[in-house]
Parts: sequence; C-alpha cells; structure tokens
Amino acid sequence: MQAAAPPKDQFPDWSGAFGDYHIEGGTTQNINVDLDVDNKLEQKEITNVISTIEGTVQPDQYVIIGGHRDSVSVGASSPGTGLVCLLEVARLLHFLIDNRGWKPYRSIMLVSWDAGGSGQIGSTEWVEENLSLLKKSVVAYINLDNAVPGNYSFDASGSPLLSNVVYEASKNVSW
Repeated sequence: MQAAAPPKDQFPDWSGAFGDYHIEGGTTQNINVDLDVDNKLEQKEITNVISTIEGTVQPDQYVIIGGHRDSVSVGASSPGTGLVCLLEVARLLHFLIDNRGWKPYRSIMLVSWDAGGSGQIGSTEWVEENLSLLKKSVVAYINLDNAVPGNYSFDASGSPLLSNVVYEASKNVSW
C-alpha cells in the first residue's frame, strides 16, 4: 500500500504519511502495531450560516435547504458539492425575487451547517435549540450533502410517501 504525502517544497512542515509499508502474517500470527497520536482536544467556536426568505401565504411554515460545509478527511465531495448547489439555489432564488418578482408561498431557509464532519455538531445544536419550531413549522428539509456523488446517475432518498412525486418529476429531466 502506498501512502500519499504533499510535496515537501509546498508543505515543509508536513510530517505525515507512512511511505511504503507491508503487513504480513496470517490467521496464525498476531501483529502488534504501536501508534502514537498527538491530537489536541480543543473547544472551537462554530458558525452556521442561515438565510431566510419570508413566505407570502404561509410565512410561519418553512422549507429548509441545507448541507454541511466542512470535511475532516479527503472526502470533500460531500460538503463541497452540497455547498456549491446551495449557493446556486441561493443565486437563483435571488434572481427570481429581484428580476421576476417571484415570492415563495412558504418561507425558505438556506442553511450551511458548520462542523458536519465533526459529528454533525452545527446542525445538531441548531435542532436542539429550535425543536419546537421544527415540530410545528417545518414542512420539508432538502439535504444537499453529497449532492453530486461523481457519476451520471440520479439518486434520491427520503420519505417513501414522496417516491411517486420524485419518480414523476424525474420524467421531466432530459438526459
């Protein structure tokens, strides 16, 4: 197995990666590995970014569109593609409101959660603080995490009650 490390000329302080390593043995042989980890447990402030577009008919009902924007590993496609999609939705809604006079029926919240890669802390804390609002006023949550997984296939998940709606809507998309 080959481990990757960044170029030393660009990251002179980098001291990670194992280089080439081999693990040998079978079911009859035990292998012990000593690994020293020098992590520092620190409390950090996080920031969720939330924007609300007030609805015109049912302003006390919310559709939330969101996703997390951080990653703790090389798996950046989940937050990266979701954040790009969230920003594009925000841009399009802004265009519709400013140029077409469009207004939503229900209020729309656009949310970029922080600390998603660290146990979904940003969204979890927000949910705990806003549980009564969620129970009485949120009609839908559209999760944009991993919005573009990397190929040309379509994948949707959600309540089974929405299966037919998603199926019928997907017929309107040309490939």
